[in-house]
Amino acid sequence: MLHPNLEHLEISATPLDHSTHIAKTLLPKLSAACRSLESIHIGPDAINSSPPVQAQIMSEILDANPTVKDVSVMNAGFRGTDILFRWLGQRPGLEALELDLDPGTQLLPFIQDPGLPANSFSSLLRLHVMCYPEIALALPALLPNVEKLSFDLARMPDHAPVESDIAFLDKLLYTLTRCQRLKSVKANIGLLSASFPSSETLPILHGASLVAFASACPNLTDLALLVSKPAAINASCISSTDFLQFCRLMPRLMQLDLELHPQTTIALEECALNLLGEHCPQLEVLRLKVALQLPSLTTIEDEPKLAYGSEALGAASTQMEPTIYEYGVVYIGAEEAAVRTSSPTAPLFARLNHLALARPQTVLSVAASTYATSISSQSSSITDPWLEEELVRSWAHSLLVHFPRLDILEAWGDWTGQENDSMNYFLPLEEPLASIWEFLSGVEQDLWDDGQPHTTEGPESWDDDFEQGVSVRSSGDWDRASLVNEYPGSAGSGYLETCDEEPEDMITPVDDRNHWFTKAEDAQTTLPVKPDDQNMHALSDRVGDVTLH
Repeated sequence: MLHPNLEHLEISATPLDHSTHIAKTLLPKLSAACRSLESIHIGPDAINSSPPVQAQIMSEILDANPTVKDVSVMNAGFRGTDILFRWLGQRPGLEALELDLDPGTQLLPFIQDPGLPANSFSSLLRLHVMCYPEIALALPALLPNVEKLSFDLARMPDHAPVESDIAFLDKLLYTLTRCQRLKSVKANIGLLSASFPSSETLPILHGASLVAFASACPNLTDLALLVSKPAAINASCISSTDFLQFCRLMPRLMQLDLELHPQTTIALEECALNLLGEHCPQLEVLRLKVALQLPSLTTIEDEPKLAYGSEALGAASTQMEPTIYEYGVVYIGAEEAAVRTSSPTAPLFARLNHLALARPQTVLSVAASTYATSISSQSSSITDPWLEEELVRSWAHSLLVHFPRLDILEAWGDWTGQENDSMNYFLPLEEPLASIWEFLSGVEQDLWDDGQPHTTEGPESWDDDFEQGVSVRSSGDWDRASLVNEYPGSAGSGYLETCDEEPEDMITPVDDRNHWFTKAEDAQTTLPVKPDDQNMHALSDRVGDVTLH
C-alpha cells in the first residue's frame, strides 16, 4: 500500500487510545515512507484529544515533505493550531488548507501585523477554516489570490453577546471585496453567543453589501450563506432592485445557497426566480429559502391571454381531459381567475438539477391563523377542489417547462419560517403532478410504489403461502406475521377486519384457518393502486378529497 510514489495520504478512523503514539511515531513513519506526497488529510477525530497532541508535530512532518501542497487537519484533535497556521503562512507552494483554529482571537495580532511578509499565503488558492468571526473579518487581507474560501464561524457557548454580530454578514461581504479572484464563498454561522443567532435574533443582510460583493467578484460561481437552526438571515433590507443588480453581476453563478427567513423575503417572492433565470443561465443548484411561486415564471416570448370571472372558468371547463402540456397556467384570485396560454419557450433554468425553496402558503397547506401571510399567499381555509387541481397543474406546468433537468425538488422549511427541516422529492419530472401535490401538501414522497397495479392474486397471496406450507421462519412470511391470526380477510371483502378475541380456556382451532386466507378472485376485489400521474383523474384518487370535473 505504501510506496515512495504515493501522492495522497488520508487518515480517517475512530479515535484511538494511543494518540501520542500515532502522532509522534506512526505519522512520521508514514510520511517518511512516501517521499512524493502532495496532500495530507487527517479526518475529524482521527486522533484522540486526550492526552492532547500539539500541532507542532504536523509542522515537523511537513518540513520533511516539501512536496506537500494540500493540508487538511480539520477537527483532527490537534492543539495549538494557531501556531501551525502561522508557520504554514510562510510555506512556499501551499495551495489548499483546511484547519480549525484555536478558540479565541489570539491570532489577530499576527494577521494584522504590518510587518508580516508580503508573500504570506501568496500561493494559497483554497482555504477552509473554523474560527471566531473576528478572525474571519481579518483573514481576507492575507489572501490576495484565494479562489475558494469557506468559513465555519462560532464562539464558545458561554461567550457574551456582541452587538455588532448582527451585521456580521454585511461586514464579511465588504471585506471579501479585496479577494477579486474568488470563485466560491461559503459562510456558515454557528452560535456566536448563547442567544445569537436564534429564532428571535437574526443576522441581517443588506442588498447594498450583496451588490458590492458581486461587483468585486465577477468570477464567482458558488455562493452559500447559511445560519444554524432555528435561525436564518434577515433579508428585509434586500429589495427587488438590489436582487436584480446582484443577478446581473453574477452571470457565471452555478450554485446559490441563501438561508433567508421567509417572513423577511416578501419583496423577492414574485421576482427572484425570473431574475435568476434571466441573468444566471448556468445555475445548477439553487437553494433559496424563500416562499417562491413557480407559476409566476414568465419569459419574454410569453403573450398571455387573460379572461376574467366566468369567462376564465368557462374556458377552463371546455377542455376535455386536458394534459399538462395543453392546459394554460391558471391563476386564481379572490374574485377573479385568469387563464394564460403561452407559446413554447426556452426554459429559464436549462441546467438546474437541484431546486430548494420554502414551501409556500397555498390552498393545500395548513397553518395557524396567527402566521403572517405573504403577498402571494392564499387562505388555507379554502378547500375548493377545482382550485386545488388548478394549483397543482400550474405548478407542474412551470416545473416541466422551466426545469427540464431537475433531479431534486426540496422543501426547505415553509413560508412561516417556523419549520426548518428539509424534505426532498427525487426525480419530480417523472411524476410531476404527484410530486407537486406532495411538495405543496408537505407530505413525504412515496418512493416505494413501482406504479404497477397490485392485487392479492399471484404467488404473493396469503392463500398460496398457507397451502404451500410456508415456514414461519421464512422471510416472506415474516413481513406478514403481524397480520396472521389477528386481521384475517373475510370472504366477500377486500379489506381486513379485526377478529373477536378468544376466551382464555379456548383451544385455538388449527383445521379451520384455511378460510382466513380467501382467494382474491372469490372476493372479486383488488388492493388500492397508485394512480398514473399523467392522468388528472387518477390524481383525484391520490388527493382523496379532490373531485375533478
